[in-house]
Amino acid sequence: MIFFIELHLMQNQYKMIEKKALYYAKAEISIYLALILGIMLSLVMTLVEGARRNAVKMQIECVVDMGLDSIFAEYHRELLNQYDLFFIDTSYGETFPSLATTEMHLSEYMEYNFNPAKYQLVFGVKDWLGIKTQLLAFSEFSVASDDKGSVIRRQILQYMKDKFFIEDYNNYMKNRSEMTENHLHETNLQAEKDRNRDELNKKINEQKNKKHQDISVEIPADQSNQIKGLSLLPYITEGINATSRNSVNLTEYISRRVPIKGNGIPNEHIIDPGIMDEFIINEYLLEKCGFYLNEKSKSQLSYEIEYILSGQSSDYNNLSTVANKLLMIREASNMLYLWSDSGKVAEAEALALLISTLALVPEAEPALKQLILLTWATAESICDLKSIYKGGKIPMMKTANTWNISFLEFCSFGIGSTIGKNTVEGLSYKDYLRILLSIHNVEEKMFRFMDIIEMDIRLTEYNQNFRIDGCIDSLTMEGLFLSHFGFQYGIRRFHSYG
Repeated sequence: MIFFIELHLMQNQYKMIEKKALYYAKAEISIYLALILGIMLSLVMTLVEGARRNAVKMQIECVVDMGLDSIFAEYHRELLNQYDLFFIDTSYGETFPSLATTEMHLSEYMEYNFNPAKYQLVFGVKDWLGIKTQLLAFSEFSVASDDKGSVIRRQILQYMKDKFFIEDYNNYMKNRSEMTENHLHETNLQAEKDRNRDELNKKINEQKNKKHQDISVEIPADQSNQIKGLSLLPYITEGINATSRNSVNLTEYISRRVPIKGNGIPNEHIIDPGIMDEFIINEYLLEKCGFYLNEKSKSQLSYEIEYILSGQSSDYNNLSTVANKLLMIREASNMLYLWSDSGKVAEAEALALLISTLALVPEAEPALKQLILLTWATAESICDLKSIYKGGKIPMMKTANTWNISFLEFCSFGIGSTIGKNTVEGLSYKDYLRILLSIHNVEEKMFRFMDIIEMDIRLTEYNQNFRIDGCIDSLTMEGLFLSHFGFQYGIRRFHSYG
């Protein structure tokens, strides 16, 4: 009996011990879970804060990129339509360009994307990030006229890269080489004419003093030597009234004012164009600008290529200047041929001997011979120009087959008879303009082209005050943004056309 009582007491003790053990075990688990839960909550909160920071960062970057895309989508429509160029006009149709206006546009676009509910009829929307712009500025930017026109040249090359024809380039290089190797654009025969004329007059005066009588020497086609400057144009075109008389005030354009300058061109955007690039740029100018025989319908100057080459305020003066440049080139070329043609030199020598003998001044024969050859070259050149300005073609270097004025025609030559002959070979007026563009100063050429852009764009609606130096090609934006959770994030972005 006693044994069973003790056994029962022992069982009760075991149960009490088991209950205590379970109690203590549960207490240990609760403390462990409390410790683990604190660590887990810290980890979760860290992950949440990191996700929130990354969400803020991602939204800022996306909004900035969308904002920059938006302001670059505000490219000037007329520049694109007329010249296939992409630029942001920072004047936005107002009187003066202002970079601050572009910054304001960017800020408005970003504000719209940071707080879309503010601008839409959407209710119950919670902004979980609360991002605000603290600072926004364009630290660097480039405009069309920067680096002596390098910025606009880069865009031209981008546009023209799919329009290049190797055959045209080869022909261009051949003609350019012929002109530069023979120094046709640098040779002015007027000095040689003056020297020989002075020598002739000296010999005539000596004979006058000896014989005390008047002596006169008439040179065939001598009146062709008097056609220079503004007097040339009526003889090679259809008359003085056949050419445009448009004019502009050049002080209103970029080549005659101090332009706005950017403060940063990316290194990869700085170009040093070679001969091929210059050829492409010249082809672009000939495509986009008007010139004699190919005038634009809406432009302040009808002869825009001629303006680029001459830089004068009126069409008539620009056309005359180019015509005189072409006359100089043709005179030099024709003179080279005459010196190489022994038959023509002999004819000139025989005529000089005859005239000097009849005038009783045989010692003047050498100077008279040179003057006859030079005058013959000028008469041939006037004939060449008349053909070119009627739409014909004249080769850069003459041959016996392409020479126009025979010796007999030269002896009876008159200005009224300078009817140019049309040929199927040679260079057209456009081809000669292409050659002149190739040897023209690059910086001057680009700034005068930008004058043309301003002239033409100002004829369009809402663009009366357009300035090409107010047009942005690239910019670098720096911004500082703050979330209402206290997270601050700075960003720097570069954006450009191309």
